[in-house]
Amino acid sequence: MPDKKALNRGLDALLGSTQGAQQRAVKEIQITEISPGRFQPRQDFNEEKIAELSSSIKKHGVISPILVREVGLNAFEVIAGERRLRASKMAGLISIPCLVDQKEDQNALEAALIENLQREDLNSVEEARGYDRLKREFGLTQEEVASATGKARSTIANSLRLLALPTPVLELLSQGSLEKGHAKLLVSLDPNKALNLAKQIISSNLTVREAQNLTSKKPNKTATKTKSKDLLNIEQEMSEGFGHRVEIDAKNKKIGKVLNQEFSDIESIRRLDSLTDIITYEFENVPVESINTLNPNTVFPSSKALEIAQDRLKEKQLFDSLNIPVADYISVNTKSDLLDAKSSLGFPFILKTRRFGYDGKGQSFINDEKSLNEILINYKEMDLIAEKKIDFNYEISAIGARNRRGESIFYPLTHNTHKKGILRTSRTINVNESISKQAFSYLSDLLSKLDYVGVIALELFVKNNNVIANEYAPRVHNSGHWTIEGAKTSQFENHLRAILNMKLGDTSEKGFAGMENLIGTIPSNIDQLKEDFFLHDYGKTERPGRKLGHISVIGIDEEEREEKLRIIQQIISN
Repeated sequence: MPDKKALNRGLDALLGSTQGAQQRAVKEIQITEISPGRFQPRQDFNEEKIAELSSSIKKHGVISPILVREVGLNAFEVIAGERRLRASKMAGLISIPCLVDQKEDQNALEAALIENLQREDLNSVEEARGYDRLKREFGLTQEEVASATGKARSTIANSLRLLALPTPVLELLSQGSLEKGHAKLLVSLDPNKALNLAKQIISSNLTVREAQNLTSKKPNKTATKTKSKDLLNIEQEMSEGFGHRVEIDAKNKKIGKVLNQEFSDIESIRRLDSLTDIITYEFENVPVESINTLNPNTVFPSSKALEIAQDRLKEKQLFDSLNIPVADYISVNTKSDLLDAKSSLGFPFILKTRRFGYDGKGQSFINDEKSLNEILINYKEMDLIAEKKIDFNYEISAIGARNRRGESIFYPLTHNTHKKGILRTSRTINVNESISKQAFSYLSDLLSKLDYVGVIALELFVKNNNVIANEYAPRVHNSGHWTIEGAKTSQFENHLRAILNMKLGDTSEKGFAGMENLIGTIPSNIDQLKEDFFLHDYGKTERPGRKLGHISVIGIDEEEREEKLRIIQQIISN
């Protein structure tokens, strides 16, 4: 990782102070032994200005040594001073005065980028790409990029937004056919509209204001009246960042509803990445390809954790590698594999899709020859996994969080009750030391193996005194929703603390906590519940089998908690 303290001290800390540079010996190095800096942000060098500098060098010599680093035997790489190197070659010089710096790769490359970014003659696209490389390749936030380059954070953010423009528009901006003001206007438009307007700007020689007049629409007076100035500014900033209009629903004063694109829209994902410092998700069926588009240093949890969680076979293989017990299983792709599953597992076993199964979906119970034959008749080759059915005593969730420093915390174990494959009731549970030790040991190993950042839930079966892993969820988990009111720090807060690399919060209970899910419908008489019942309505359309919300309770003891859960269950059943 880069030296953040050095970065925060700016360019002098990376290149060395002027005094330090003067104390180092100047060495004449053969020009043939020096290669250009591999991280040079400048794409276009003004040959006319290089020629002018070459004439000056012929007359006066190279007044200021260039900064290089040794990369091999008689091999050097430019950190700062590539224009002087090019001009010296043009002037016919054999050697050039150099300051040799022994920086490690990363610090040297940071220095090269920052030195060039601080020059005033980079074009807007070169500048934006330089900031983007600092952000992506060294895992810096926008704030850290700003500190390193001596720029305001808003300058960095506005510059990065330009990269959301279509490639043809970026080329026009690089060539100087468009002004930066034009680009700021174009970035908020649909890509096709942006390109068409860019062409019109050039053909008609439009000023920024004239171009703006072409895109301006009559303001929505109602929206203006109901939305605060801050909210409108946020809408504008996000619209520019995404490259399409974003509206925030201000009707709900507690939270706004952001309208954006599909997970599979790679272009919008890239725009999101240019707009933000940290990205997370709370849905494990986000396409891995979309996550891989993002800067791996700014998206948490990692795509590795997501990819494995999306494939039940890979998940089981991961558990095996960590010596975490699982049900016996076999990969199934053909009818022959299915018959092998019968032989190796015996009845009963469960046939599951390897991907996109949740809440009991994508599962079939194979209890006997009859049910097996019914599957075989209609079987189509696809990626499946067969698992031996376990007669477990009960199911628990081990929920924990890990920050970017590798610090971990765990919540009290949660006992889960399902109905038709859907989680209905969760409550904290006290178990014996052996079960607790196994559960948290397996969760700790999983967090370390995945180098995980964020909240994770490991679903486990308890049989007698043994713990068997079922699956993990790389996100905040339904079984942990009791933590909103029932823990000193909710799983949602700790997820944010983890991805922001903050100190993790206290996970202890405030009392005896429990939660009941609302499935399919929300009863009309739910209002009769007292204030110490905490209703969370997700605002979803009613549909059979769909989780529409949950109700959390806290009791002074187990008896009070169970009584409150019974009251909820009675209302739901009526």
